[in-house]
Amino acid sequence: MDAWLIMRTERGRERPFQLAEGRATIGRSTRCDIRISLPNVAERQCEIHFDGKALRLRDLTNTQAALVNGQSVTEANLKSDDHVQIGPVEFVVRCSAASRADEVTGQDADSHGSHAMKAIASAIDQNLPDALPPPRSAAG
Repeated sequence: MDAWLIMRTERGRERPFQLAEGRATIGRSTRCDIRISLPNVAERQCEIHFDGKALRLRDLTNTQAALVNGQSVTEANLKSDDHVQIGPVEFVVRCSAASRADEVTGQDADSHGSHAMKAIASAIDQNLPDALPPPRSAAG
């Protein structure tokens, strides 16, 4: 399973953070995996444990609780589309069983290969601006 935290900015932009298996810390410290450099966020606010199948958030503070779907929590299981708020910053949890190549091709995880790569290349080509010159042929 792929797991992401999508940070939403005030201007409506999104910034994705892919979660690797293991533990990811969130806080103000430069040693955190996801850094929120705001004074109302603790040095080490919370951590998320990801075992490849499930996500669990654990708050590391006594005074500045993390919110999951608007509720103050000390620990919580996370699922796709949950909202996690750390200080004024909001994240949305995104989980998927398929890899990015599978999403493009609609194939399951056992049918990787050249078909998936061709579909990705085709999707990229369709999104290139018209101003780019055509690719050179091998002969020229």
